[in-house]
Amino acid sequence: MTRATSKPFVCVIAGATGAIGEGIALVLLADGWQVHALGRDAGKLQALHSQTPDGLRTHLHVHVQDFEDEASMDRACQAVLATSGRVDLVIASIGGWWQGPSLAQTTLADWRKVMQSNLDAHFLCARQWWPVLLANKQSAYVMINGGAALSPVPHAGPVSIAAGAQLILKNVLAAESLNNSPRVYSVLANTPVITRKRPHGPVQWLDTQDLAKACVQCFEDTERMHNGASLVLHHKETAHAEASNLRSSLEWINYSH
Repeated sequence: MTRATSKPFVCVIAGATGAIGEGIALVLLADGWQVHALGRDAGKLQALHSQTPDGLRTHLHVHVQDFEDEASMDRACQAVLATSGRVDLVIASIGGWWQGPSLAQTTLADWRKVMQSNLDAHFLCARQWWPVLLANKQSAYVMINGGAALSPVPHAGPVSIAAGAQLILKNVLAAESLNNSPRVYSVLANTPVITRKRPHGPVQWLDTQDLAKACVQCFEDTERMHNGASLVLHHKETAHAEASNLRSSLEWINYSH
């Protein structure tokens, strides 16, 4: 990955205690980024620190925050700025999977729980970091999403609806970003993702290195990745492919506003 500056780029990963966020953090650290890992579980943040190779730990900064506690979000934001002075890239790897009865039989409690974790948290994260990114004209904000945003998943209705709403949230943010600053993207994984917690799966499944590379591509490839674009990762190339190469038919969905 080409670097435009000799200084390490600074990335904030919201949801770094999740399996995907953790994996993205480790990939970016290995690529020379300065990473601020945000999560509400101090134990999982410490586990991420322990997994980080000794030579890279000085580039990892962990911050405990909870999207239901705005004071903790403010403290994390101020700590990031006090340490690094700026933010180049925010990756929102927030939310989780839910499966249950049909949508017509889903309880209001389950609906609200999924919306809170898979949609409300994305709104709160974007609102928190938007003023910080505005101070950096080269900055970008990337939301990790899934195939449920593109095709409805039976018995996971609230997840599909929240994922679709995340795409609209991204589009609104892009429409409201003056002079394309900051730029806003979605990266959609259209397969389950191989992680440390789920280390095995079919060869066509994506892994966290694929997602990390896609996030960096959004940040760096400004010619193809127009503000508001969605990058859909369908699956790995299954023939004549090197490790972690993405299928050449990955899809850009450029949003016009």
